[in-house]
Amino acid sequence: MAAVNEMEMDKECESRRAVNRDNMAARRQSGTEEEVERHRLRDWQRKVSARQETSSKVPWTFNFALNYLPNRRYQDNPLFATGRVKVICSFCDAYRWPGEPQEICCSNG
Repeated sequence: MAAVNEMEMDKECESRRAVNRDNMAARRQSGTEEEVERHRLRDWQRKVSARQETSSKVPWTFNFALNYLPNRRYQDNPLFATGRVKVICSFCDAYRWPGEPQEICCSNG
């Protein structure tokens, strides 16, 4: 029964799309140059606005590794500062960063 309902919904959706497609084609043909230009401008503004919203959400560190600048002192930035490797595992004598879990090297023996 559910499959029949889905088929009916698909047919309704397809017929609605066909009507919309025909209406849009008729509207485009009957439009003046001024209306067409206004529509293009509105489309362009919408795309630019969407692009700006998307780009403002990207963090400034995005793709930092791909845009590496050798003359920049990354170690001075606290966001990238990792400190020295000074913790030694008591089981396997592996070096770890401060704050790394003990299980990272040998699972505590």
